[in-house]
Amino acid sequence: MSLSKVTVREIEASGAMEKRTEIEESVRTENTTSTTSLGSGLYGATGAKSTSKKLLRWSSSVMRKAGLERERSTTGSGASSSGATSAGLRTKSLDSIERGSLSSKGSHGSFRRENLGLGVRLNKKKKIKLFDREEAEKDAVVVDLDRLKSCVKPSDDEMTVMRQPSVRKTPTAFSTLSLSVPCFGRLWGTPGQSEASGSGSDPPSTARERAAENDTGNMPASRHLARWWQVTLYIINEVVVAWLLLYSSYLLGVWGWALGIVFIVGLWLMNMYAAHLLWRCRNVFPGAISIGDLVYYVTKSPIAMYATFFVVNVFILLVLANQIYSAAANIYYFTQFQERTTSLFGGRCFAVFTAFIALVTVPLTQFRYLHSLTLINVLNLTCMLVFVGISLYVLLREEREGTTAGAWIPDIDTIRLSYTRKYDNLTSSLGLDVLLGAYLYQAIILEFIAEMKDPSEFPKANYWSTPIILGVTILMGAAQYQYLGPLQEREDVSDDQVLISIFENRKSPLAYVALICFSVHMLGSNVIKAVVLVRSCHLCINPLVAVQNTWRARLEWFGISVVVLVLAWALSSIVATLDLWAFFIGNTAIVVCGLFPIGVFLYISKKGNTLHKLHSLEFVSMAFCLFVFIGIMISSIAKSIIRIDKNHYQYIKNATATAVTQNFYCPSLDF
Repeated sequence: MSLSKVTVREIEASGAMEKRTEIEESVRTENTTSTTSLGSGLYGATGAKSTSKKLLRWSSSVMRKAGLERERSTTGSGASSSGATSAGLRTKSLDSIERGSLSSKGSHGSFRRENLGLGVRLNKKKKIKLFDREEAEKDAVVVDLDRLKSCVKPSDDEMTVMRQPSVRKTPTAFSTLSLSVPCFGRLWGTPGQSEASGSGSDPPSTARERAAENDTGNMPASRHLARWWQVTLYIINEVVVAWLLLYSSYLLGVWGWALGIVFIVGLWLMNMYAAHLLWRCRNVFPGAISIGDLVYYVTKSPIAMYATFFVVNVFILLVLANQIYSAAANIYYFTQFQERTTSLFGGRCFAVFTAFIALVTVPLTQFRYLHSLTLINVLNLTCMLVFVGISLYVLLREEREGTTAGAWIPDIDTIRLSYTRKYDNLTSSLGLDVLLGAYLYQAIILEFIAEMKDPSEFPKANYWSTPIILGVTILMGAAQYQYLGPLQEREDVSDDQVLISIFENRKSPLAYVALICFSVHMLGSNVIKAVVLVRSCHLCINPLVAVQNTWRARLEWFGISVVVLVLAWALSSIVATLDLWAFFIGNTAIVVCGLFPIGVFLYISKKGNTLHKLHSLEFVSMAFCLFVFIGIMISSIAKSIIRIDKNHYQYIKNATATAVTQNFYCPSLDF
């Protein structure tokens, strides 16, 4: 749309009072849409305030430069003007501009209205007011209708000032709260019509993408292609990784059969509920494709938004680094580098293996859309099921000597020693932070929803992932706990130690097939996290190019992916114990994936005056989740405070330095 300017000197006052009600009603929707649309989207949202200031400066400069001759109208028009003055008309719309003769001037379609009774001026809040003629004559008034989602176009008989209806169909900001109450219904209910109505026609996820829709390098057209079953694959591959497959038995070794199974099932259901809350918050703000977006929509603070982006991205980076370690440990298991001078993670020349995994991940991250990874997800799921099947077969077939049966009650001595034992940072975890460190898909679930063809089907994808996730986790944990014994499960605190316990004969064909499949599965999970992390960083650095499909965008993406994977590789070689990984990842997961969704959901419900419409079971569920999450976090932090003193800190420092030295000590590569 070309820039159209209208110079309005006066507006006829006759009939103004009769139209006042209609004007005020029509302006509420238009002003809200115009104002909010300036700040909608991901990184374009941060420009709302700056756009407002630019619009105000522009309008002021135009009024100063106009310098139009102030003409006095006839006595009749003066009478009409005085009538308008006595009416005290102050409105915020151009709807009261009536049809009349307009004289065109300029090549850009600028028009001036003659013999009118009121003037139009932009105020400091980007609103439009109508003033009486005498006051309007003090300044020349020019309104940029294009900025206000308006245009000037001729009618059938004569030129008329008309406002073009906004093409935006999606409600904005908190106006949606009163229009989409069903999205705050019960968890077990069916999504409301208001949620589903926008499913097939969601606007591009960010303001930058909307701005780039008409560019030749159009990226948003490739979005919205994933179906619900593809999102189910994303969730499964995101959750069922090394920590669930290898360390679910550790949780049983500490808490016993009864409480261990309850924790595995209960914590998953609570995290699934938190993901459902994020989906319902996303229904209020369809432009939110990340947690940072959601924070901006709620707080309108760019500082809060970027702080959230930083925390979430560091969290994803830690998880990516840990999974690079896990994928490397599978390959490391087949080598001769099993001599250890430390009982910590890794071993001699281990950094070479993590570097190899990071190097292989680089080309795979060049798939810029998650829906492009569907075949990789199918392959990952197949490989994971093959690994689980072979592991169960080996555990059931091979008899282990010296194992004891699992207990039904918690091991009180282990729990007590985790708080009091000094100079041992391997057995302090109680397993709950490890489990929460695996249930962390909420950090990137909004990315998955943004690529769905029908976002209203996300609950279906969420629920159908449950049988596979819980089935695989319980089967692997129960088999290891039963056939390897509680003591062995509490002592295996690194990936290669667990693999050695499961596959005693590492040269057997079954062990080769199982470990190759597990490595492929871990590599695919790394790719998903790397793609999400690179996209977030790219949008932070250069949002205009990030939404395009050009060579420059691809080169920038490649450079960022290299930097991200180098950082992940460095972290995988430095953070050297399961306890440190579990402490940082587990507690961050509680905040990002547990407390944040509940807090934002309650805040949005309060702002939308829908708290009273929530079912009582919702309040009970959220209160219970908050109690469990906060309790686990307090317990983990208290345990660390009790355990750590000056000598213990020095022990951890020396042990970590020894492990890092061994990781980078590689005199030869004789496999």
